[in-house]
Amino acid sequence: MLTEHDLEGLPAASAAAANMMHAMGMSRAQLHGFFTLIGFYAGTRRPEEDYMPIIQAVSQTIPTNRDVPIDEQVEDFYEGYELPIGEFMFKWGADVTFEKISLENSDQTAQLYQIRNFDLFSEGKRAGVKQADHLAAFDELYFPFLEAVGQQTARFPECSLRQSFQCGVLQMQIFGHLDVLAATQTNFYLTDTLPPMIGHFFRGFTQNKLEEINTLQPLQIAMMGMGVGPNAYMEQYLGYQHQLIEYCTDDLAPEAFFDCALAQAKNYNDSVKGDLLPLSRSNVKLLDIPIWNEACDSFFLVNGYVKQIWGFDASSTEGLAYWDYKACVAQTIYASLTESKERQH
Repeated sequence: MLTEHDLEGLPAASAAAANMMHAMGMSRAQLHGFFTLIGFYAGTRRPEEDYMPIIQAVSQTIPTNRDVPIDEQVEDFYEGYELPIGEFMFKWGADVTFEKISLENSDQTAQLYQIRNFDLFSEGKRAGVKQADHLAAFDELYFPFLEAVGQQTARFPECSLRQSFQCGVLQMQIFGHLDVLAATQTNFYLTDTLPPMIGHFFRGFTQNKLEEINTLQPLQIAMMGMGVGPNAYMEQYLGYQHQLIEYCTDDLAPEAFFDCALAQAKNYNDSVKGDLLPLSRSNVKLLDIPIWNEACDSFFLVNGYVKQIWGFDASSTEGLAYWDYKACVAQTIYASLTESKERQH
């Protein structure tokens, strides 16, 4: 559980979002790592026209005392994040241009951090996570990374999520002072392409949109941004989504969720008297979708398709990654249903 110190100083909407993420399966350490990640983002140097909107938004979701030097506020908790960042970059396959930093009282030079495997977390793979075909590759890298980052502050019971955020800000301020180009590139790799669930909450905090996020159910958050527009198709898709929210409880295991999602797709099709827009009226770009009322009736085949397209499968049953998996299952089922409308006309 989150401690009373974790939520200290957070506005109600931010505390509610943090509690939701924790309830959805994010560990306490991962949550501290998530707030540190927001700090990395907010603490990166930018042109003023880009920097001010970010600071204005984050000051609303994670307010901090700007009158006291940040290093004095977190001196009991900040230890530096060079090692987990270096390992993240290594397993991402990142290419960062470093300046040589002169060392005081020495003729040697150093760089901002080393890109290599420090064995801080096992998941993730070298070279090309950003170019990976599957969303799951991002989950496999980010969740253990956030765990490793968050453990540095979560091990202090008195450290708040707000102070973890400040530790992230301080790290990027130090990086920017030593090597602004490498710091900017580091921020890009850390925050440009986030896993779906992490990304939805991240944008909620960094764009001050938590009020919107907090009104949604977990599965609704997971299904955001699945690319189903334009509006007419989207409206019907949201109707199916509401069926899922009402009848498919959050605690269903993978096969039980599939059975429920499939049943609700059939019920929804009946409720609109079969008058659903075909898949071609959407922005969904999927090939070889399991055939409706044939392959789509098989959990084994749908699970295999989700594995093939997105990289998730029924083993993704823990934490926020399970919500990503369920969103992909629901997307496959609804795409199969609406693709069948193409063959009917």
